[in-house]
Amino acid sequence: MTARRIIDGDGHIIEDEIALSGFIPEPFRSAGPFQGFRLFPPLDHLHSQGPTTSPPGAFHPANAEDWGDFLDDVGIERTVLYPTFGLAYGKIHNRDWSQAVTRGYNDWLYSTYLKRDSRLHGMALLPLANVDAAILELRRVVDQLGMRGAMLPSNGLPQQLGAKIYWPLYAEAEKLGCALAVHGGCHDNTGLDNADPFAVTRGLGHAFTVAASFGGMIFAGIFDRFPNLRVAYLEAGAAWLLMAIERLEEGYETHIPYDPDGSYLQLQAGEDVADYIQRQIAEDRIFIGTEGKEKFLPQTIAALGSKGFVYSSDFPHETNPELCKADIIDINRNPGYSETDLNNIFADNAVRLYGF
Repeated sequence: MTARRIIDGDGHIIEDEIALSGFIPEPFRSAGPFQGFRLFPPLDHLHSQGPTTSPPGAFHPANAEDWGDFLDDVGIERTVLYPTFGLAYGKIHNRDWSQAVTRGYNDWLYSTYLKRDSRLHGMALLPLANVDAAILELRRVVDQLGMRGAMLPSNGLPQQLGAKIYWPLYAEAEKLGCALAVHGGCHDNTGLDNADPFAVTRGLGHAFTVAASFGGMIFAGIFDRFPNLRVAYLEAGAAWLLMAIERLEEGYETHIPYDPDGSYLQLQAGEDVADYIQRQIAEDRIFIGTEGKEKFLPQTIAALGSKGFVYSSDFPHETNPELCKADIIDINRNPGYSETDLNNIFADNAVRLYGF
């Protein structure tokens, strides 16, 4: 397990709400502690569908020491940590509370995880209800706390991620040289509101919302306007990308928008939308998370190349150390991958995405 360099591009913490409440700035802190939906909004109503069976040890609230043990056990060099309840933070629309919660989360993550083990790296939450404040917070967490960038929710914001209101934030991320990562988690308002059982929601919700965010950012010309911006699309698997490329190309061919100010994507001469997306991947603007268990990952890489795909453990969510080891072994043994492919998936792409 230690023969190959492995970087985990998408791990998770499970928030200790009582402890996190102590990092919320005043005047809000005195009204705490904040538990349940007093801290973060609910992900959606779909996560309350009754009990399901998960792998042994899944959703264990790992602390920094547990994470260190996991890295040692599985043979992973380092990880980048994302939230659990905080995946819903885009639904906070009160500007002051958005600033308080995200700053509290970032300081708690730094103190509780990042300071305790140099192998643990953080992606911040930003007060997106106030983009000016979000820019200042991104600058703070990168410059002062050493975080690798920030997470953007794939669902729950009042506007899609290509909207002009977020362009100044993308400009700041480009200036700082840090990563942004679009992460799934909230599945409401995606055609799944009455889905049953939860396996349908879990299986499709991430892919639907991540693909929608991806398409919005592509056609908004984000990667033309900010050519040094690096954006990851996480926890949706890999095969959604082929679907998205095919459907976005067809959509553009039959409904080319009028673009008098040149604000949409700018195709080069002889280039179609599929070529355009592959160019963004090749030029290190777009990265895709993969946990390795996707059956069509080999075909996706055969079609698009391995540059851009980032191994993700998802620990301690729907997995455990033994399942992660099995996924890593399966990828290593797959005859469809070259040595370059394996190095890209397991470490090299993550190095470029997160700036290690």
